[in-house]
Amino acid sequence: MAISELCIGGYYSNGDFGNRWSVRQLLRICDEAGLVRYKVIVGPDRRKEFVCDREMFMAWARYEVVRNDSAWERKHVPGAGQAAGS
Repeated sequence: MAISELCIGGYYSNGDFGNRWSVRQLLRICDEAGLVRYKVIVGPDRRKEFVCDREMFMAWARYEVVRNDSAWERKHVPGAGQAAGS
């Protein structure tokens, strides 16, 4: 995942298992300072907001997720995983 793929309002997961699994919502990207603001949606510190640098957020985030009924699932990216020319 690249920094350019971040979307304000998007939800991201660390991809961990059990109690370490977490989902964060990206609230703001402050380009001048290189910081992001996010809210923990699932996991430790739920409902709290934090600020960290973009690189730290990117190192944590494994992929974007979406809510599907009562579960979180990896966001489908059209064309991802397809071989060229297929």
